[in-house]
Amino acid sequence: MVGAYEMNGEEPSKSTMRIWEQFLQRSAKFWDVVKNIEKGKVCLENDFDVKLLMPALREVVKAHDIRYDPELVIPADNGLADNIYEAALELYLKVGTYVTDVRRYIRFEEKDIEDALEQSPAELTFGEASDASVLTPRKVEDKKPPFCMFGAGSPVSEDIYLDVLRSYAKERLANTFSGGIGLNSVNGMTIRSGSPSEVYAAILNTILVRQAAIDVGRPGIGIHNVVGSAESTAAIIAANRPEFGIRKTDGFLVASLPELKTDYERLNKVAHLLSSGNIIGALYGPIMGGYSGGPEGTAVVTVASALQNSLIYRPHYHMCFPLHITYLCNTVQELLWVISMVGQAISRNTHLLMAVAGELASGPCTDMALYEAAAYAIAGTVSGLNLMAVEVAKNKYLDHCSGMEARMAAEAGHAASGMKRQDANELIKRILKKYQDRVKDAPVGKSFRECYDLRTITPSSEYNSIYNSVVMNLKNLAFEI
Repeated sequence: MVGAYEMNGEEPSKSTMRIWEQFLQRSAKFWDVVKNIEKGKVCLENDFDVKLLMPALREVVKAHDIRYDPELVIPADNGLADNIYEAALELYLKVGTYVTDVRRYIRFEEKDIEDALEQSPAELTFGEASDASVLTPRKVEDKKPPFCMFGAGSPVSEDIYLDVLRSYAKERLANTFSGGIGLNSVNGMTIRSGSPSEVYAAILNTILVRQAAIDVGRPGIGIHNVVGSAESTAAIIAANRPEFGIRKTDGFLVASLPELKTDYERLNKVAHLLSSGNIIGALYGPIMGGYSGGPEGTAVVTVASALQNSLIYRPHYHMCFPLHITYLCNTVQELLWVISMVGQAISRNTHLLMAVAGELASGPCTDMALYEAAAYAIAGTVSGLNLMAVEVAKNKYLDHCSGMEARMAAEAGHAASGMKRQDANELIKRILKKYQDRVKDAPVGKSFRECYDLRTITPSSEYNSIYNSVVMNLKNLAFEI
């Protein structure tokens, strides 16, 4: 083997070989997956969706008697949670993963899944020194507060991008924060996927997220997702450099495709991150109303996605965001049920480090956004999940996100720690009455420029007033933040 690396008749140094051996060790299981792709069964993508996934999903949902009860947004049924897990395992063994580039799907043995789950980290440190935080698994009705990852939202204008990042990094309950918010432009140029502008955007994104941490006095805080301004592997590789402020205790999210799919672009990112030694987060958002079907199927597919991504991406942590196909949020009643059941199924049957991302229909400086943030956070917290707070205004309006929505989710999550599922169920049903009729035409709210002071990076008096009013209303519902 050494001979393969000889150059000019010279043996490679021992340190070079040690680096290579370490890389092989880290990536051995991943490389097995890559090799198996070429052995997968050829299949058109539509046939995978319609002839394989959908019938198998219907079959396992029926076989395990999984039913959504609208009276139980947060079920206190351990048997149902375990049935969803078993259905997800059965589904993934039947269906496997579809790789779009080669039009093949690959399947695995149950032992492969068990090994991947067993080898997943049981704890993970983000950040350094006094700013470091440790992510650990949570249990159903856990008294331990959720680990709170701050920072996600709409695309943001270049001139206020640093300000928006600061609004998240400065929040006291932020265990980590993210550069996952996308730059809308770089040097005034619209970012085009696969172009040099994407590489430049990724580099600028990386530099600014570390600068934001320094500016708010938290230089060592972990960054759970460094780049949100680029998709290509080339851009990620260009930006992932220590001189731009990136550390091994910072992470990058790698998304899978709905449902139970991936492609070489995503696998290329994994290959790079395994070599660089950064934290890998697995991201997935099954779509209720699509091939996942209703809430029952969506819960099963979300858990199956956790099994899939544990195996093919070898991540350190997971972030799920089941989504409504029409409303593009996960704060409607059915999706809150999905969040709860996914959390209960995963936390009862694995030690995976998992957070749920809140997807809000409404925008900043509205009471609705704050009620949505509280509802999703309560559902996730009591069900054994950590929190990623939060995507805002359907994640599509320019400059419509801030640290204030994340603050509400984190405070609600901390307050809900140790709450019983039955109590959380009644509370969330009361909170839903505050906003569920407005989801279809949810208010966009105000931009960051309109609801924050750009000099001090603090919420406007109007937004503070709305926030305090919602806190008081929640107190009247017997929920004290």
